[in-house]
Amino acid sequence: MDEIDMKILHELARDSRCTYETLASRIGISVPTAYNRVRKLIKKGVIKRFTIDVDYAKIGYPIRALVGVIIDPRFSANARTAFNELGNVLRVVEVTGRFDFILDIIASSTDELKDLLTDKMSKIRGVIKTETMVQVYSSEIPVI
Repeated sequence: MDEIDMKILHELARDSRCTYETLASRIGISVPTAYNRVRKLIKKGVIKRFTIDVDYAKIGYPIRALVGVIIDPRFSANARTAFNELGNVLRVVEVTGRFDFILDIIASSTDELKDLLTDKMSKIRGVIKTETMVQVYSSEIPVI
């Protein structure tokens, strides 16, 4: 990994759909060099996949929440599976510190989020406590 590889990763993290021409132009390298470097990063496993960034508010999910979960360690593996099966959970991350898991959740309304947290989460064996941080997204409200 050198400075060019790091620049490639930075640019692709910002816009993974950019063409090799655009990538090369932004970094100041030739198109064949950009192509070969990206292919090598993929082959080495540095780039695992290309993905999208969805505007969930535009498809009816303006509520985004991060939920910290404290769980009885005996039920950790089963809880992770149960979290992944909840329909609105985008990602489950196991962490150290105050929480055992952080869940990234979307919801169409605060009522839907409340239902998920109070009804569905309470049925998952081993959940001791949750703490929710909510952000409301709207396509009409500019982010400052």
